[in-house]
Amino acid sequence: MERFSPHARGLLIAGAGALCFTPDTLLIRLVGTGTWELVFWRSVFVLLAISLFLGTRYGRTLPSVVRAGGAALVLSAALSVLTTVLFIFAVANTRVANVLIILSTAPFFAAVFSRLFLGETVPRRTWAAILAAAAGMAIVFYDSLGGGRLTGDLLAFGATCAVGGNLVVLRGAKRVDMIPAYGIGAVAAAVCSAPLVTTFALSAADLGWFILMGIVVATAFALIIVGTRYLAAPEVALLLLLETVLGPFWVWLVIGEKPTFYAFLGGALVVTTLILHSLVGLRRARAVAT
Repeated sequence: MERFSPHARGLLIAGAGALCFTPDTLLIRLVGTGTWELVFWRSVFVLLAISLFLGTRYGRTLPSVVRAGGAALVLSAALSVLTTVLFIFAVANTRVANVLIILSTAPFFAAVFSRLFLGETVPRRTWAAILAAAAGMAIVFYDSLGGGRLTGDLLAFGATCAVGGNLVVLRGAKRVDMIPAYGIGAVAAAVCSAPLVTTFALSAADLGWFILMGIVVATAFALIIVGTRYLAAPEVALLLLLETVLGPFWVWLVIGEKPTFYAFLGGALVVTTLILHSLVGLRRARAVAT
């Protein structure tokens, strides 16, 4: 008799992955390099970590797995590059809380894109949730007006659109293992950012942060991908809210960057919307299953 049911195993695996993601923005804040240097070295160390995972999992069959991805894998990798660059520049230009609140709405962008490009029907409850999440984002943007953070918020918005688009690509290619796309995206991000790097020298402290960053991001990504085999999408979405809640908390605890009142307000609206939407979706999924 197994110790854990498949559902419990999925909760443990995906929950651990979501938890691993939470210190990512703090590590970005702690690194002392320039922004393009951050893009380059983060991509390099994420690539090293994800390559170790892929090599262990596939061995000599990895090239055939990459070829099986086809155009979808290339598109996913391109969106991964765009997400990485926009995300890092967003963190550099606005508060961490703003970035994570805006990014948490990516599932709703995915719903809109799936309607536009896959012809999927979007439930009315999802449209209502999209409007509520948009109101939460509007509060966050309003808070940044005149405060020098609007550029960072807009970059986060761009990253959110890229994540939403990537979710649609992954959904359209769900029969293909798309994990290699993340590694290819890391290669492309490193290559594209290299000409813009001022210096490749790293301090011992920054080297340590980048190594930890690579391990954290690759481990989180791999665990969440594995966890989705056992969990419904609404449950995964709920677990990923850990980053929205804990990410700003780690940054505040370590370096004293406190979210503003409007960030709290907008974030509360977005997170509450995501929780309610995911719970309703989970309930309906279980009803269909029974």
